[in-house]
Amino acid sequence: MSKQVKIVIAILLVLVTIGLTNCKGGGGDDKNVIKMGALIPLSHGLGKSIKQGMELAVAEINKKGLLGGKKIKIIYEDSAFKPDQGITKTKKLLAKDQVKFFIGGLTSGVTKAIAGIAKKYKPIMVWGGAASTGVEKIFAKDDWFFHLHPWTYYNVAETVKFFKTTGGKTVAILHEDSEFGSDGAKVAEKMIQEQGMKVVMKTAFKKGSGKFEPILTKVKNVTPDILYVICYNIDIIPLMQQMRNLDVNVPMVYPVPPSWPKEFPGMAISEYVSALVLWAPGIKSAESEKFVKAFKAKWNRTPQLYWAPMGYVNVMVIAEAIKKAGSLDKAKVMKALSEINMATPIGNLTFKPSKFIKHQGFTEWMSFQWRNGKSVVVYPKEVAEKEHVYPMPKWSERKKK
Repeated sequence: MSKQVKIVIAILLVLVTIGLTNCKGGGGDDKNVIKMGALIPLSHGLGKSIKQGMELAVAEINKKGLLGGKKIKIIYEDSAFKPDQGITKTKKLLAKDQVKFFIGGLTSGVTKAIAGIAKKYKPIMVWGGAASTGVEKIFAKDDWFFHLHPWTYYNVAETVKFFKTTGGKTVAILHEDSEFGSDGAKVAEKMIQEQGMKVVMKTAFKKGSGKFEPILTKVKNVTPDILYVICYNIDIIPLMQQMRNLDVNVPMVYPVPPSWPKEFPGMAISEYVSALVLWAPGIKSAESEKFVKAFKAKWNRTPQLYWAPMGYVNVMVIAEAIKKAGSLDKAKVMKALSEINMATPIGNLTFKPSKFIKHQGFTEWMSFQWRNGKSVVVYPKEVAEKEHVYPMPKWSERKKK
């Protein structure tokens, strides 16, 4: 055998060895790697915020060695807000990647679509999104399902409490026509009436149509004290622009989208709009302030929506449970999760039974108002940054920008 052939064989053996080593480590089979699978709408700004929150948590956990010698690795997949894509990506994460911790989650439609696959593989599923009671009922018997985000009835209950503080008597409800909007409107109508307020209008609209003139003309005719809008971010700007164009003046406009258009806070039409919020960057708490400082240092921006801290908590709570369990054993980690009592940027986190599921996390909301491009908490009083402006100034009374 020639010297050149021996050299070639030696190089090939080295390359094969490196390849095998990489396959072992890179595939996540390393005993020191804890794999999590995240299904979030990565192609949307909302998903990017969630991912940034998750990445901050991973960086802190791995750098500080919170899990001893073990490191967390997250495999991200994009649901794109599409049920069919959610199904495909969930199959990949649970069947191919074989993740034992399934996190993320957004929109009830996607979550309902993937429920069957989740039930087949039964990962420890800590879900940061989906609010529909229909989703809650699906996971009612599943002790491996832990839900962070409040369900619709929690959302509406806190909203109606705030409505009562304004002194308003009548409410018009506009809602997008998917399960998110329809379910929310049904619960809202009942709770509003139970609180002695009158629902003077309840109308559905097609998400993304951008056509609100006929509906807003009806709103103008019934003159509600509060306009409650259950919608997604795509509808916020056309709705408010058309309200201004038609000179529809309501003492309070209260949309509840899961996220806001990036440009909305800087637009004149945003001023005095009120809404529901789980968290805001101005909250005075040690955990929130620490999170905002760390997030800004890593991503060079201040988070404005609660989805960034939700992503952070999503990862942190699992890490804390693994630490308390002292093991990756599924039963032990689930037990540790069920007994968790943890300070987070959003508030104190424990898991308790809700109407249907065994492990519900957050349940309390706040209300904020857009003021000079910033979300300012106005309710409840004990955490309010400023007083709520009610009624909103009429369009004719505002300075044009």
